[in-house]
Amino acid sequence: MIIAIEGVDGVGKNTVAQKLSEALDIPVYEPLQTPFGRAFKECFLNKCFTPYGEAAGNAALYSMLPKEDLIVVRYVVSPAVYLHHYSGLDVKWFLDLMKHCKVRMPDLIIYLYAPLPVIEARLKERRQRFWTERDLKGLSETYEWVLETFFANKYVKVENSGLLSATVERALEAVKAKGVS
Repeated sequence: MIIAIEGVDGVGKNTVAQKLSEALDIPVYEPLQTPFGRAFKECFLNKCFTPYGEAAGNAALYSMLPKEDLIVVRYVVSPAVYLHHYSGLDVKWFLDLMKHCKVRMPDLIIYLYAPLPVIEARLKERRQRFWTERDLKGLSETYEWVLETFFANKYVKVENSGLLSATVERALEAVKAKGVS
């Protein structure tokens, strides 16, 4: 079983993933922390890839996932969203590539969202790359379109703008409702 945690930067994916991991006793797997993942990230940050090269790198990275139950932050949906939003890459082509490479598809996608001012405040607090409001809004819309179009029966939308415990509880309810636990 794979539970994917998705959403724009600053929405709380890693924090919620860690809390779900503790509650469900399922490890959080971070593909970008593997040797291949670190090399892939370095190439990505240095703009070594075309969009198709980046798609192929994601397919290779995700095809190496261990064959166990996992919670994965930013799994198949995120690269599809970002590649489509910023380069126009065809989402169906990307997902077909994932299937061709035998990438395990998520059993449940938890899409975290929060109001833009909340996200912007979190990003400023962390001193991370500050996305413009236009970027965040556009990416949020692209996430919702990709999820509804390609993963309609596999995702739940969970707000993460209040208490962390309430967000985790809503995520756990989604896991139970989808019968994934």
